Amino acid sequence: MNLLRGRVEKVEFDHGISHVEVSTHIGTIHSVVLEERGEGAGFIKESSLVDCFFNETSPVLTQEPIANINTFDGVVKGLEVGKVLCMVHVEKGETTLKVLLLKQQVDLLGLSEGKKVFIFLPPWHVALEVVHE
Repeated sequence: MNLLRGRVEKVEFDHGISHVEVSTHIGTIHSVVLEERGEGAGFIKESSLVDCFFNETSPVLTQEPIANINTFDGVVKGLEVGKVLCMVHVEKGETTLKVLLLKQQVDLLGLSEGKKVFIFLPPWHVALEVVHE
């Protein structure tokens, strides 16, 4: 599981869905929170400290930047290569993110240590947890 800590910058709510923007040390992370009661993500307030969680299968790695939110550049710092799956360790600043890919994807992208990559993180895949200060 990947974790990034940050502060909520903005919360927008409409028809049971909240769009939450979180400022982290690697950039702004956008998340979508579904609400059953139709009141917005009441547990998440602007300036709240939150942890952003996403699993290793959520990010998409590319060689070229994607014009989209939640897209960050990074450098491959390690590869754990198996027969079918590979765990790719991508460094962005002082943070290392893990991305699980098929070995065929790693081969197709020509991934190796030191290679620059771009990570796209779909907003629907980011879970938020409020950190009580």
